[in-house]
Amino acid sequence: MSEETEALNFYQAYKAARIERYRAHAAKARERAAAASNAADRIASFIPMGQPILVGHHSERRHRRDLDRINNHARKSVEEFKKAQYWAARANSAEHNTAISSRDPDAITLLEARIAVLEGQQAEMKAVNAAHRKYLKNPASLATSGLSEKAQELVRIYKPAYSWEPHPFPPCRFSNLGANIRRLKARLKHLQERLAVPAAPERELSGGIVITEDADQDSVNVSFPSKPSEEVRTKLKSFGFHWSRTDGVWYARRSNRTTYALGQLFPELAVQGVTT
Repeated sequence: MSEETEALNFYQAYKAARIERYRAHAAKARERAAAASNAADRIASFIPMGQPILVGHHSERRHRRDLDRINNHARKSVEEFKKAQYWAARANSAEHNTAISSRDPDAITLLEARIAVLEGQQAEMKAVNAAHRKYLKNPASLATSGLSEKAQELVRIYKPAYSWEPHPFPPCRFSNLGANIRRLKARLKHLQERLAVPAAPERELSGGIVITEDADQDSVNVSFPSKPSEEVRTKLKSFGFHWSRTDGVWYARRSNRTTYALGQLFPELAVQGVTT
């Protein structure tokens, strides 16, 4: 198996695990919602329909307590149902998301392809507007414009609704498209520069903590000999680290922020002169 295939399998496994984790969260939330709803129904079944609270009766305290329990279970059911909807939406979004992840081994190729598509759209929009300018002066010029039949039809039928939209594609379309292209180019350059930086050597700290870098995945990985304390986990999360069940490590994207975070999390790195 080639390195490219191994990297792709890693990314696919990572994505599949994330989707499955979200679905599991949704399923558990649905189970809790159903359990809370059943609990509320079970308590309510012991109260006769329309039975008022008998003030002063020996049943008053129990009746009020049961009503409070019913309300709490009902509220819990609604909360858990909303959580189930949230995690189900996250799973669906992760499964059908077309965004290009930096962890994808084909990220550079995909970014280049998307930029090429957007630049093609930009060039076509410019050609249509230029043809429209000529068409307004000389309708016969459209036949030699080189545009597709669909684009020529757009030129023929276009009627400006506002003075600031004299041609089929308004300035705002160009502005938005241009901004998107610049954003993708900046991200492409940033990713290329980061991937060109070789991975730092493995660092082993006291207590069996090991820090490694993965240049292909552009990540910094921290492994612990056992589950770290809640305080350490909270700090890791606050610095942008995520837990990978697949690899059994805490990981974050390689960046100056991550380097700073490592120095804050593990002061002995600063002593070794590894971090600034």
